[in-house]
Amino acid sequence: MSTGFDPSSNPPRWLEEAWLRELLLWFVQRLDEPRSRAITRRITERTVPALFDFTEDVDGRWQTIEQELIGTVFTVVFERGLQPYQQPYDNAQLRLRPDSEGTLRHWLNRPRIDPAQAQWLAAIEEYAEHFVDQGQALQRQRLQLPGYSSEQLVAGLAATIETHHGTPVAPGDGGNRLG
Repeated sequence: MSTGFDPSSNPPRWLEEAWLRELLLWFVQRLDEPRSRAITRRITERTVPALFDFTEDVDGRWQTIEQELIGTVFTVVFERGLQPYQQPYDNAQLRLRPDSEGTLRHWLNRPRIDPAQAQWLAAIEEYAEHFVDQGQALQRQRLQLPGYSSEQLVAGLAATIETHHGTPVAPGDGGNRLG
């Protein structure tokens, strides 16, 4: 089942609800981590406290999840054998649908980050003071050389610049010589 994701669409208004945004962000954060299993979350008072805050409209909150997210972003497996006093969603398991990642990332403005690109940008930031443009030119195009990490490449460039234009400086060392 397709989520019908339209990248030009605006995020839905119900996403302004802080508790719902927090729930969805939890799933997106798990998408950014290495994993070998589906991303799931049990609905308990500890994991989704907004659904157990009975001073608020918990039925309306659950209705938003049912109407807007189940089937498009999540599938749900309900706990069997609930007591009459328990909410129908108590201990239910939300499972993130793999085809909903693009929609979620768009709604939350959390684009996918390539780990190699993130390492490249972190290395540039670490050595930015060594470059005339603070490393902006390097940020636009990631260099790759087999056998060398991003850190090693950027450090090598910074050291080359410093060797030709001044004293080599280790990142964060405030002037201590390399080597």
